[in-house]
Parts: sequence; C-alpha cells; structure tokens
Amino acid sequence: MRVSVIALIPSTQGIHATLATTGASRAVIGGDVFQEAVVRRDPEMVALTSPRDATGLFELQQQSEMLFPFEGLGVDTTWEFRMPKASNPFDYKTLADVLITIEYTALHSSNYYQQVTQTLKPRVSADRAFSFRHELSDQWYDLHHPDLIQAPNVPMTVKWKTRREDFPPNLESLNIDQIVLYFVRKEGKTFEVPVTKLQFTFTDKTGEHKPKGAATSIDGVISTRRGNGGTCWIPMTGNTPVGEWELALLTPLKDGRKPEEVFKNEEIEDILFVITYSGRTPQWSA
Repeated sequence: MRVSVIALIPSTQGIHATLATTGASRAVIGGDVFQEAVVRRDPEMVALTSPRDATGLFELQQQSEMLFPFEGLGVDTTWEFRMPKASNPFDYKTLADVLITIEYTALHSSNYYQQVTQTLKPRVSADRAFSFRHELSDQWYDLHHPDLIQAPNVPMTVKWKTRREDFPPNLESLNIDQIVLYFVRKEGKTFEVPVTKLQFTFTDKTGEHKPKGAATSIDGVISTRRGNGGTCWIPMTGNTPVGEWELALLTPLKDGRKPEEVFKNEEIEDILFVITYSGRTPQWSA
C-alpha cells in the first residue's frame, strides 16, 4: 500500500494524515459457483507523514518484518483518508490529488472472466470536471480583470472549448447527460450567483446548434438535475460534448452588487464546470 499526496507543501513541513479501513472486506471465491465471501479483520489505521526534503510528492514507505498494514485484506473494502486542516497549516487550494496505490494478488479464472464481462453494461457514465482556476486560467483571469477586455469581447463573458481529447478514448456515441456549474464561494459566504447566459455551440449532422439559458444558483450550484437550471439547459443534454461554451455573468446579485465586485474581493475561489457524459464501450474479447 502506498499513499502519495500531491501538493505545494514546504519540504520541512510535511503532512499529518491517516489512512484507515473498517476491517471488513469482500473477495470472490470459486468452486461450482462463484460467490462473494466476507473477509473479517480488525480495523486498521496508519499515520502518514512526508519524508524530509520532499518536493511535493509524499510516499509512505514501510520497513518491517511484520505484516504490512492492510496486508491480507480484500481489495473490495471501505477506506477513509483524513488530513485535517487543524494539523496541516498549508494552503489546501494547492492540493492537486491524493493517490492510493494498492498492490494485490488474485487468481485468474477464464470462467469468471466470461461471467463478469457478460454482465457489464455496454454503456458507461462518468463526470468530467473543468476548474476555471486550474484548467481555464485565461477565462478565470478575464473574470477578475473585466476592465482589460477589449471589443469585440464583452466584460464578464468568457468562452472555452471542450474537445474530444478531454474525454476518455475508445468510447463511442459520446453524449452529455447532465451539466453542473458550481461556484466555490469563500468560506462563510452564502450569496447566490445569477448566470445571465450559458450557451453551448455544437455541430451535428443537422447543422450548427446554440442552445442557451439563464439560471441562478442554489447553495452555489446550478444543475440540470435541479429545477434552477434544468428547464433552460436541458436542450444541451443528449448531444455531443464537443463544442464551444459561453458563460455570461452580467446580472447583479440579489444584494445589488455587480458580479465583478465579487471576483475582485475574491469571494469566489473557483468555478467548477462539470459534464456528466455517457458512451458505449468496445466489445470485450472472448
């Protein structure tokens, strides 16, 4: 078991975190019928710290003649990773990812392979999130500096493209299922953000289309799963996710402030644009 925390943390500071499991896990056993069996063990926990002079990649390395933590546990189990802010005085905005690597062994069975692949659904669904702060940095900059925008561009209006390369390869008939726009507000802030327009321009066999609509966030979220964005943005779903998006924040907030004031005061820490997509996988080999 190896855990890596990728973040901008001073090498002399390190991290203070724990990784734990409840102890109960599941494994598949063979015989006349393949079935799940519960593997019961006591709950286990390890404390994680960074090695000295680290450069942002912190790996847990164990050296012991005893069993490794979690050794002999089934892979299908429940994990809990904790890294509380109280004991980690660094900027959590720089936390890029937490990687957990599990080294395991298993017996191969051709019969079980056929059984599993035949029950897998040919269509898969997943989320693709775009962070304005980290992935759409030009648009994030424009929202913070509307006074620098020159014609024909419009202040507080940004555009970006989603490409086929932004989604997993080997998926056919890629479609949008849901759309979410999440305004990550500064801690303690409860204001809602009105979106003047979200427009999606895409091309299919029938030509070019530009569905658009306005909505207002609830708890910072606008989603086609909710009533606050579903009625206007639903025409964007069911289509290819490849195209150009346009977001306009021109409507004043409920308290009368302009959107640019909120960005200037850094009361919005990020905007997450999430596409829930689905596609058909290739056929499994026999």
